[in-house]
Amino acid sequence: MNRFTKVFIVISLGFIFGCGGFMQRTKSFVKRPFQEKGEKSETVSETSIKNDLEKGKALFKKGDIQGALKAFETLADQETDSPEAHYCLGLTYYEMGRYDDAVNAYLKALQLKPDLAEAHFNLGVAYDQSGESEMALRSYQRAKNYGIDDAALHFNLGTTLLKLSRLGEAKREYLRALELEPDLAQAYNNLGYLDEAAGDLDLAITMYKKALAVKPDYQLARENMERLVKVPPAPKPPLISKKWMSRLFIELDGKWVLSKDVEIETPGGKVENTSKYKRGLLRLGLRPTRKVDVFLNLGLTAQDFEDPVDLGGINLDFKRVIGLCYGAGVDAEIYYWDRMNLGFDAGLELLFGSNEDEYKDVSWKAKAEWSEYTLSLKARYLGLNRLVPYGGFAFSKMDGTIELDTGIVQSEQDYNESNSLGLLLGGSYYVGDHLRFQTEARFVDETSLAFRVRYAF
Repeated sequence: MNRFTKVFIVISLGFIFGCGGFMQRTKSFVKRPFQEKGEKSETVSETSIKNDLEKGKALFKKGDIQGALKAFETLADQETDSPEAHYCLGLTYYEMGRYDDAVNAYLKALQLKPDLAEAHFNLGVAYDQSGESEMALRSYQRAKNYGIDDAALHFNLGTTLLKLSRLGEAKREYLRALELEPDLAQAYNNLGYLDEAAGDLDLAITMYKKALAVKPDYQLARENMERLVKVPPAPKPPLISKKWMSRLFIELDGKWVLSKDVEIETPGGKVENTSKYKRGLLRLGLRPTRKVDVFLNLGLTAQDFEDPVDLGGINLDFKRVIGLCYGAGVDAEIYYWDRMNLGFDAGLELLFGSNEDEYKDVSWKAKAEWSEYTLSLKARYLGLNRLVPYGGFAFSKMDGTIELDTGIVQSEQDYNESNSLGLLLGGSYYVGDHLRFQTEARFVDETSLAFRVRYAF
């Protein structure tokens, strides 16, 4: 094992164990309404509800979590329009380690009071504990939009960005947390990890020393500093950094077009026909920013026409011929409406393809070459946790030529798409932070069904 490999393993283990430590410490930054100072209940007017809330809070502060859970569940069932009841229930679920239940309770509170900043914050913490870092990031950002701007928020934002390998953004959040709370030892420790990732071990040691200066009994920072003192300096980071690797994705896309109306130019005028095809694509993509995807496509397509095509007086059956297709595209989020949990996206995709048919009995060859571009506009609803339904419109244009070579007769006809505007309906389901399943149906200009699987690094 060479020196570079040893250093890489040590740094990787440091990140793994460090993130585990950060996850445990995240619980210290939950917003709770159970402190004596500043305790309020403006959102609930009935005296009985206030009394029940006070009883639940008192049980929680005494450590009787089961008693508090029973009190808050009863109150949430009886007073379904009380955001504070659902909020307190979420805090109790979180304390018990029931993170999915906590998420649902916070979401219910936010349905009743969308500007409840503490609920957005704690929703982010619950998502973080469930391993849903992207959802946690969105919740922390909403908490910031609704007025929370303290060290706890920026520390949690930094930790979530660290898990998503967005190291530069994570560092900025930790520095902001230290501006607001200079004695936050965990932030110094995490900055040390980031300096390790950048290959600056001297600065990393300095950060660990600052963490120990603030908190001398901080065992994790002490172990990190002692480990680095014994390890020789790491080489420069590789050309392809982990940051850029985390922006790559790969996707498999299968599409079945049951019917697509086209017009074929013939000597006698335009003739209506129906194109059918199946298409399988391998899509390689990059996310240069959080809101933009760019990608390349490579795949196979099998195309046919429902009716025979007249080429030079010969009725040609063009049936299910496999060919190659390739292209590129871009998807971008153009607007996000936080109040309604709606995201609006635009996409542009361009494909080129070729299909060839050979009639061995008579030594004829026929070939179709085509190009197609699609411009889409979608609206996504983001309020259902891992499931994201969407709908929208797609404008498409297909142009192609069909060529026939019989050895004696050569003929060529143009064809293009008859209808250009269609409807999209679909949904995406996220499994953790890396895997996504998606289905999409299209109507009006074509009748089709697509299924996609994406893995993001």
